[in-house]
Amino acid sequence: MAGLLFDQIDYITFCCGLGLILLAAMTMVLRDQGQALLPWRWLALWSLLQGISEWLELPAFAFSDTPLLMVVRLCLAVASFLCLIEFGRRSSVMLGRRSPGPWIH
Repeated sequence: MAGLLFDQIDYITFCCGLGLILLAAMTMVLRDQGQALLPWRWLALWSLLQGISEWLELPAFAFSDTPLLMVVRLCLAVASFLCLIEFGRRSSVMLGRRSPGPWIH
């Protein structure tokens, strides 16, 4: 079973990236429909950057992983998780909970 999953890792990575990009689209729809209870833009940005980062792993599987591609994926991952932290921070503020200020970044 593990061998079967390992043989299909490129397909699994593609589906994971596609799911994250679809999440970005859905959160933008929530934002446009006036569901402004939470800062959906930051979650959409996280899922979009993370999905692109996942898709950039596909050339590494098919060919070889170059240092430039590794640095780009790392920068995208760091930027995406900073967006996720900002989503959590702003959501806490909007829901009336204590939260660190923008200085946390």
